[in-house]
Amino acid sequence: MIDEEETDLGHEGDLCETWNEEAGTYYPDCAEGLVCEAQDDMVSTSGSYMICVVEEEADLGHEGDYCLTWNEDAGTYYPDCDEGLICTEQEDENGNWPSICIDDTTDYGEGADGTWRGNTTESNGYWFLNSHGYSG
Repeated sequence: MIDEEETDLGHEGDLCETWNEEAGTYYPDCAEGLVCEAQDDMVSTSGSYMICVVEEEADLGHEGDYCLTWNEDAGTYYPDCDEGLICTEQEDENGNWPSICIDDTTDYGEGADGTWRGNTTESNGYWFLNSHGYSG
């Protein structure tokens, strides 16, 4: 039996995590074992396409790297984070909130769902669930 939640996730080669103008919603996250990565050779009017690729093939971000946001200099999205890291917004020295890869040491507590967005050492931030109700 196929898990109903798995059918809503992108498979290898599927578009992911970018705006689907036709449907008026975002493409889904990728299924387990896949990551959403920008494809420089596939460009649209809104920038590079993001597709699901096998995790080992992906160019993943390391701790402190920018992630999953638009890189204007390169004209593509920053990659997702490597295993054990999460992509989250963190306030920088200029008061901006870029998305960067950080070590996932947050104690979410029993029964917590979603991804914590914000400062991991303080309580200011919010829980993020994507349009499908998954953490991301």
